[in-house]
Amino acid sequence: MTQGRATKPSKKQMIFIDEYLIDLNGSRAARAAGYSSKSAGRYAVELLSKPHIKEVIDQRLADRASKSNVKAERVLQEIARIALFDPTTVLSWGRRGVKLRPSDELTEAETAAIAEISETVGKGGRILLKVKFHAKLTALELLGRNLKLWDGEDGGGQQTTVIVNTGVPRPPSDGQEVTSS
Repeated sequence: MTQGRATKPSKKQMIFIDEYLIDLNGSRAARAAGYSSKSAGRYAVELLSKPHIKEVIDQRLADRASKSNVKAERVLQEIARIALFDPTTVLSWGRRGVKLRPSDELTEAETAAIAEISETVGKGGRILLKVKFHAKLTALELLGRNLKLWDGEDGGGQQTTVIVNTGVPRPPSDGQEVTSS
């Protein structure tokens, strides 16, 4: 191996780097670069540990971060908004169902925790509002790891869905509550 080759990634390694920078998935990047599916994970670990490859990836990530003007503190702030979000600040529930505060009353931090809102028509023409919150457990895990509170695998949290009664009256015989999961 020549001296120049040790400091400059090969064409196949550059394909790996380009693919890795799409989603930071080493195994997928190795497969896309032409490494066998069976050993892609092993090649990814090997490639990512090579100083000349790590240097190119680190430089390109730094360039991307600089161009996007997104700083680590801002990302951490968004993660904290999701991790520490209390749904009772935007929702209330009881025997008559679940109610969502009007959107113009929600703070920026409260809206940051909401992943999706959709409206559907249910039985009898009742309007149902579906609210999905970002994955709190995943955000807590990311926040905890960033603050070095613990080591471990990611939480693999799921989004939480809440069905909201928008105030359309229910038939008196309907004793079912609107549920949240």
